[in-house]
Amino acid sequence: MRIKRLGIAIAAISICQFILWGTIYSSFTLFIDPIHRELGWGKTFIVTSFSIALGVSGLCAIPIGKWVDRWGGFFPLSVGAALSSVLLLALSVNENPMIFAVAWIGLGVAMAAVLSQTAYAVFVQMGMEIGRKAILYCSLGTAASGAVFLPLCSYLIAEFGWRDSLRVLAALNLLCAALHLAYVPRRHPDFIAADSSSRPPRSPLLARNRQLLLMLAAFGTNSAISAVLAVQLVPLLLWGNYSMHESVLTAALVGPAQILIRVLMVGRLSQKISYYGLGVCAMGFQAISLIALSVCIAFSPGTTLLYIFSILNGLSLGAGLISRALITTEFFEAQAYGAAQGYIQSATMLARAVAPAFFAFIMNSLEVGLSLYFLLTLGAISFLSMAMLKGKIFPALTPASVDTN
Repeated sequence: MRIKRLGIAIAAISICQFILWGTIYSSFTLFIDPIHRELGWGKTFIVTSFSIALGVSGLCAIPIGKWVDRWGGFFPLSVGAALSSVLLLALSVNENPMIFAVAWIGLGVAMAAVLSQTAYAVFVQMGMEIGRKAILYCSLGTAASGAVFLPLCSYLIAEFGWRDSLRVLAALNLLCAALHLAYVPRRHPDFIAADSSSRPPRSPLLARNRQLLLMLAAFGTNSAISAVLAVQLVPLLLWGNYSMHESVLTAALVGPAQILIRVLMVGRLSQKISYYGLGVCAMGFQAISLIALSVCIAFSPGTTLLYIFSILNGLSLGAGLISRALITTEFFEAQAYGAAQGYIQSATMLARAVAPAFFAFIMNSLEVGLSLYFLLTLGAISFLSMAMLKGKIFPALTPASVDTN
């Protein structure tokens, strides 16, 4: 009965993660143009509001993570999903730019409460092995979220307009709130403690601050690179004399490669490689892919190297997400999972909020060559920070070599 109850909870939370990533993150880009056309607001203002939401999400991630470690994930998941539903509904009827900006600040709080971090902490609190498997399966759904919600929202906007589309997304988020209310444990789970009435101990992160700081550097720079490429990849390739068709195909290959590595991790690969080793591979793939991209843009040697970049970048994204979600289970106690993930989420969200604008400034105000050096530098920092977690690289690739004491 306990296993069945856990399975239902994991399935419900995973379905909600699939919906929430699609509704309040992936689909935003499709609403920029119709809002701009109808309300006359500048696209820069609209995008900046979303960037501020990411920054707010990063700032809120740490206290929410500590809350989840101490009290469980019922309150953040349930209230966060309900809050996002209310705010999306408010955006659908709003015509005031100030209210628009404030609503996105609220959505930033909701993102911190419901996107991955809290859900994964709840999984880990169900038991380490169960949690790791649940995170791997849930990550497959979040990987496919954009592929489903982008065409879905595009259809809704074309057929019913952006306001009604937001109302549909709000209804889906309300469904997530209902599922959280029904299936997320209402108190801190007792699966990781012999005494179910006792509170978990304080986070031991200060004893491992060097490792935590290196994780923040590795995953923060990794997220900065991913955010920059999500916005600027096609303009960079067009500047490098590649056609629009080649540029779009390059961007499209990232998704299948990202899903492939997650499928492999769900299989036997997760038993043969540590999550730290996976992180080293992810940052290494990304560094190599950035070198390939720089050569392509500087010399335009053809499409083969370009597609190699795309595949390696996709493998890096998929492996990096899994490593980011699970590497802390190899370095910190289960009771500290939420807090550790909160720090990492804070670094990654703040990087996503700032990096694209900073890169655009470099590319537009200085030159494209310097912007490529910027990306390569971030790639080197990411790889070296991850490698230095254990002080050496290759001996850490197998699960047995990871020191969890």
